[in-house]
Amino acid sequence: NGSEIEIDRTQELEKIRANNSQALILSGVGGVGKTALVKKLFEQVKDKYPIYVFKANEFELRNINEFFTSYTLQEFLAAHTDEKDKIIVVDSAEKLIDLKNTEPFKEFLSIFIKNNWKIIFTTRDNYLEDLNYELTQIYKIAPTYITLKGLDSKELRTISEQNKFSLPKDDKLFDYIKNPFYLNEYLRFYTENQEISYIEFKNELWNRVILKSKPAREQCFMKLASDRVNSGQFFINPNCETQILDELRDDGIIGYESPHGYFIAHDIHEEWGLDKIVEAEFTRQTENKVFFENIGSTLP
Repeated sequence: NGSEIEIDRTQELEKIRANNSQALILSGVGGVGKTALVKKLFEQVKDKYPIYVFKANEFELRNINEFFTSYTLQEFLAAHTDEKDKIIVVDSAEKLIDLKNTEPFKEFLSIFIKNNWKIIFTTRDNYLEDLNYELTQIYKIAPTYITLKGLDSKELRTISEQNKFSLPKDDKLFDYIKNPFYLNEYLRFYTENQEISYIEFKNELWNRVILKSKPAREQCFMKLASDRVNSGQFFINPNCETQILDELRDDGIIGYESPHGYFIAHDIHEEWGLDKIVEAEFTRQTENKVFFENIGSTLP
């Protein structure tokens, strides 16, 4: 009926709230629900004690003073001195590895740890080892860990029975929709008795969410994704038609924050754009060397 399937994360929320260490890493694959869990935590505690949420690539700064514009860092800390519980969330912490200048974040982290703030990091599984190394070896913090898992086969079949939809016969697609993000995308486009393959599903997603029969919209989004990773900045101002940008914003694909610019709302959509860029370059080039030069060397 258009509503989303919501995975019960009560246990994980209770673990986060019960955590007593100063640093906690919440890890999982893209789309498993890390940011959604942070949003739930925010809603539960925002009226009880301070909680602030930042994207990791907002820390691409020359110095820490750039982070606080309406007031100083010391004023911010002083305003929360008497608070017993206080939380900073660094979302998509894998992007800390992209920072060209890590000194402002190191200073930020050490100051907030010293002032008894709890720091929660969310990260993709495949960056967990790197982030752990950064925290233990560079920032000298021993974090605790909570890993978010996708659905197993039994859980997925139970959900399909309860919600009266059939599961795909394609094994790869079946495994794909164990991820809550892709399960909800599958249900958005679900038609009873219509069988779809993994490749068809991925193409359908791109066509219905990004392309929408408008090549200019597709090219604009791919430029957004390219500019984002090549600049390393969270906010971007792409050379696209205003109407196309407005459409993408209305669809929740991108956001806008004045005066900084546009940002991609979900990193999974960014990944789709990067997949398309790599695919297009691979198709276009006949020499491996040229292909690698054209896709560039940024970590994403």
